[in-house]
Amino acid sequence: MTGYFLPPQTSSYTFRFAKVDDSAILSVGGDVAFGCCAQEQPPITSTNFTINGIKPWQGRLPDNIAGTVYMYAGFYCPMKIVYSNAVSWHTLPVSVELPDVTTVSDDFAGHVYSFDDDLTAQLYYP
Repeated sequence: MTGYFLPPQTSSYTFRFAKVDDSAILSVGGDVAFGCCAQEQPPITSTNFTINGIKPWQGRLPDNIAGTVYMYAGFYCPMKIVYSNAVSWHTLPVSVELPDVTTVSDDFAGHVYSFDDDLTAQLYYP
């Protein structure tokens, strides 16, 4: 999943995967998720993930794996989630804690947007 997170306030935002089965990464930022106006292009090969969770074959990951990113209000910030699952059915619960301590879970309407690659608006790149 790719999109642009629009922070309502200038502050730190904590993204969280409640449970990962089998692997998931979250990348936030222009040099990590995807380049300016390149949401539909091949991925950047950065391994500087905001959250990196890969479950061992014979074990499990801790719950609530989190990563925090500082963002500026009103600037669209690229984000990408890559999720894989093997053997059995599962989902990836995703949430973000806003500066006012409100938690947004799974439905990111009003927070994450998608645009054509010819976007001309200002984007934030940390």
